[in-house]
Amino acid sequence: MKRTKIATVLMIVLLLAGCGGGEGTATAMKLVRTEGTVGVSDEKGEAVSPVENLSLYGGYGMGTEEKSHAWIDLDSVKLAKMDEDSEIEIQKEGKALEIVINSGGLFFHVEEPLEEDETFDIRTSTMMTGIRGTCGWVRMFDETHMEVFILEGTVECTVTDPESGESKTESVSGGEKAQLMLYSGDAPQSSAPGDDEENPEGLSGETSGDIIPEGETCAILKETFELHEIPFYILEELLADEALTEKINEGSELKIPADNLPQGYVDMGRQYLEHDGSETAFALSELALESDPKLPDAWSLRGSARIFGGETEENFTLSQTDYEKALELSEADAEAYLGLADLRIRQQDYEGALSLLEEGLEKAGGDAELTEKIAELESGTITDAQHRRRRADGTAGESLLRRNPVTHSSL
Repeated sequence: MKRTKIATVLMIVLLLAGCGGGEGTATAMKLVRTEGTVGVSDEKGEAVSPVENLSLYGGYGMGTEEKSHAWIDLDSVKLAKMDEDSEIEIQKEGKALEIVINSGGLFFHVEEPLEEDETFDIRTSTMMTGIRGTCGWVRMFDETHMEVFILEGTVECTVTDPESGESKTESVSGGEKAQLMLYSGDAPQSSAPGDDEENPEGLSGETSGDIIPEGETCAILKETFELHEIPFYILEELLADEALTEKINEGSELKIPADNLPQGYVDMGRQYLEHDGSETAFALSELALESDPKLPDAWSLRGSARIFGGETEENFTLSQTDYEKALELSEADAEAYLGLADLRIRQQDYEGALSLLEEGLEKAGGDAELTEKIAELESGTITDAQHRRRRADGTAGESLLRRNPVTHSSL
């Protein structure tokens, strides 16, 4: 059954456990950096030019557009970063600070626990996150559904239905995420992600048990999350902070590369690419190439990220150039041959794809992935590198076998 929104106010409180010691000193809030198109308004709603190190005050509002981000220095030990297509308001009274999220997402990193008389809350119109000292991000879907991801530290999440008084509380630690939800009427009873009727939000990942037991109106669904779920706007902050990355790795199974080596960027990019994260994979390939422009794997990754992002004429051309650059650096690069063959498959040039794979097999000395892809083409049921079926009958396979009846079982 579809979820019904609650008109009354719900408060969801996350009590984040402190990590580390020391006392933070409150200083003026500043907009320290912007990227793309960022708007700022004062307490009267009038536009303010978003210049570097702009002082921010209670009542100020900020918004980011597509491919745009904003970095906010709340004081010397508190950082917030806005995701693209996000809108926030800043409320401050004495030592009480609130960031109201009207849409989008927000990354937070509080290096030291707050003083006893300090508060820092991130909230929506119906939810509130009380922060004492930790690192993570929140993503707002609507006033009755929010996701909380914790990278380091431990938090306590509480959901309360103001109508029934029912509440749920769960502790969430580094490497875990929680879906905080409120329902009215009959709650959905299936956890199948993406099902329009049973799971209208398309909840990410697998969850155990029912979404909400019968008769209950709120829930916290907790599970671990994987590296590829970290958005790039956050990942780039982690890669620039080796100490934070080491803390995250020590307290979770995420294993973010902390050494900033080019091959580490490539390996991470492949994980994102496997889960449809072509934009992040592309960004990671760029980081790898900045460090080592002679790394064949980085060129191949960039080629794949381009074509995974969309089959435009430009992407076909640029992807081919990247794969050819990889082969220029290493003529036995199996990944580059697979990439070039994938371009041919997407263009329905199956014979051309087979020729490239056979050439690569000879150069790479019997690579298992090349051998497997050749067998797939000869079977006639052909998929691209994104596992999408491009040919489903045996016609192509029969014609390819007639052209080249050699078997590859001995390779």
